[in-house]
Amino acid sequence: MIDVLKGGAVFEVLRRERGLEQRLVDGSLTATMAVPGAKLGDVLRLAYSITTSDQAMGDNVQWQAGLIAKPFPLQKGSLTVSWPEALPVTRLRVGKAAVAEPAAKNGFMVWSASLPIAEAEPVPDDAPTRFRLGDIMQVSTYADWAAVSRNHAAHYATSGKVAPGGDLADRIAGIAKASPDQLTRAALALRLVQDDVSYLMNGMDGGNYIPQAPEETWEKRFGDCKAKSLLLLTILRELGIEAEPVLVRSQGGDALPSLAPMPGNFDHVIVRAVIGGANYWLDGTTAGVRLDSIDVVPRFFHGLPLRETGADLMPLDTRVQATPDRLVRLTLDQRAGLRVPAIYDVTIEFRGSTGAGWRAMADQGNADMREQ
Repeated sequence: MIDVLKGGAVFEVLRRERGLEQRLVDGSLTATMAVPGAKLGDVLRLAYSITTSDQAMGDNVQWQAGLIAKPFPLQKGSLTVSWPEALPVTRLRVGKAAVAEPAAKNGFMVWSASLPIAEAEPVPDDAPTRFRLGDIMQVSTYADWAAVSRNHAAHYATSGKVAPGGDLADRIAGIAKASPDQLTRAALALRLVQDDVSYLMNGMDGGNYIPQAPEETWEKRFGDCKAKSLLLLTILRELGIEAEPVLVRSQGGDALPSLAPMPGNFDHVIVRAVIGGANYWLDGTTAGVRLDSIDVVPRFFHGLPLRETGADLMPLDTRVQATPDRLVRLTLDQRAGLRVPAIYDVTIEFRGSTGAGWRAMADQGNADMREQ
């Protein structure tokens, strides 16, 4: 056995910002090392630990990991998590792999799994996410979803967040003056956040969970989903519209009820506005939403409202949207007869967020590209 570190080899630390092209900045560092003397067939033994502290969660902690399954080229491995015996935790196992129950050891509860586990049974690629989670171990100090809701609600307070007489206050006043109708005001507020504030996710210095202030977002004209949602939430409440922030899972929200309560199960924040007794699920990071398409419900399935009193998971509404995402007008001209290929004319009109995506692509090209 060769101890590479003892022999003087050191890791080179890189800051690569792999998500920069997607406007994601998280400050993650990568440690890399070319192992001296490594040859084909050698067995590389690697052990590491990760220590994190997140000011957004206070005294709470969360941990989750997927279990590596065959045929991954791992000869023998293990995954272990431990916590003080006196610490109450919520623990969850997802999957069919055999994992022993936690055992007490030197004042700690130790939960371990041997790796790799057996190869998973095949699941159709189009199966709902809750059937494609794989094998997961989760540990959290949050007792329930309400505890997660209470913990993060404090970061989305809006009282006193708008400077009187400032530019943001003027824009809010302009929306209020434009229409007395709450739904119209909500559409104008959402358009302001979507169109006038670009997306940039800064996950450093607590930014993974803590949003930047509304005035700062408006001044900088950029922010991530948290910043955009807090800005939208502030504007809506200033306009007298009932609204609250909601944590969602952008992919696989149908699996949320099957998971342990922890903020790590979410990766996105939207705003729920209540107007005329109906829920409107507003996402400041999309584009192209207008009054006629504001009723569209995003496919997040479940959300967690952030309230000082706490809240449980809430299913998003299931309803038919008022306007279609696209309109197709097809005209066939068969006046020359059925034995002759028909002349046709087709026009496709995209609306809402779908239309905004196509417009963004078209705006990046020239006239020839758009014609093609």
